Amino acid sequence: MAVAAVDQARRRVASALEAYPIDPDGPISEELHVGPRSAIADAGLIDVHQPSKRARVMRIDVPEPQGADR
Repeated sequence: MAVAAVDQARRRVASALEAYPIDPDGPISEELHVGPRSAIADAGLIDVHQPSKRARVMRIDVPEPQGADR
């Protein structure tokens, strides 16, 4: 789903995309509905902030396609 979100951002000429994963305490967590960090990283987003031990802010800057009209 993270890869699809990045693809959609590129098609819609978004300037950036952010995600806010939580590192779960154990192998199964109800907090995984936001997506595991690994899946979001696989889509190309990188850590830009860690507001707490488990919370992350991840971001990818999406370059504007050449010749794109907004």
